[in-house]
Amino acid sequence: MKFVSFLARREWAPVWSVLVILWLAPALHANCTQDVQVVSSRNYYTLFLSSGRTGLREALLREISLDRFRNFGSTCVTPVHWRELPDHPYLELRTLIDGRLLPVRKRSNGFWTRLTFPAGQEIELCRDTLQQALARNSQEKIDFFENLIGSGGYRTPIEDYWVIVDLGKIYTSFLQVAAIGQGTPSSPTFQEFLSGQIIQIFPGGYQIQGNTIWWHWQKIYAPNWSTKIHVEWKAWYR
Repeated sequence: MKFVSFLARREWAPVWSVLVILWLAPALHANCTQDVQVVSSRNYYTLFLSSGRTGLREALLREISLDRFRNFGSTCVTPVHWRELPDHPYLELRTLIDGRLLPVRKRSNGFWTRLTFPAGQEIELCRDTLQQALARNSQEKIDFFENLIGSGGYRTPIEDYWVIVDLGKIYTSFLQVAAIGQGTPSSPTFQEFLSGQIIQIFPGGYQIQGNTIWWHWQKIYAPNWSTKIHVEWKAWYR
């Protein structure tokens, strides 16, 4: 598929004041930096509503990331860290290597594990997390999630990088409230839902298919490539 360029860039208020779903690249050993390539990365996000501890509905995010690595050199081992905000921990986190559970250790600022890249082989790391989307501030009924993605300093190029955001479940929840008094039809189409309830999506260059929006990059040669995925919507449910 055609390379989708990063068409929109915007500086935001300090991200540590909001929910940040952040993948941090490991501090790679030198041979890992030179020899390990990210062949592909597929990142699936599903937004949905759930009854919170107070009985009110809240927006949750299921994230499943599948990263395939190829090691062109000798076996190497490196630490991996997934950071979480102190007051907004992961609700769930599970990691697997080639379908086998990979133990992680909880520390004060997140989760740690170690990845082994066997010589001349490919491995696939799966990370499955559940997190909570938070309000921009206590006065506005606006929720969002934001994720920093990047190449992590591995050997280039990244052959394929996919980001897919499924809005189908949260769209269905919106249909159930009939949107009375919000200036939208009682049964809005998905496009009307996007234009009326989704405030912002970036970066640009995304595509829409069914109830999903997605980005696809190919042949990423920049060693320190990164961008933010940001989706922001009206929190009609609270």
